[in-house]
Amino acid sequence: MAESTFTHNDHLLDKEHVREVCKIGQGASCCAFLTAGMSGLECGKGTSVEALLRERRPTMTAQGDNCAGPPDFQAVAS
Repeated sequence: MAESTFTHNDHLLDKEHVREVCKIGQGASCCAFLTAGMSGLECGKGTSVEALLRERRPTMTAQGDNCAGPPDFQAVAS
């Protein structure tokens, strides 16, 4: 698997994004790629854990795929 070209900070998410786009706490609507890192909540897209999250997604409560991922994090239609 190719490593991401994004820097660590490209994946950090602000509280508004986590609430409005990632839909934290909203069950199946919550993004399956939302992860907790040492510096805060992060997007798992484009990282070494993306493939693992895609594999485990069917067994997770969070089922969303809510944005295009870094670096722009544009929301996608649900």
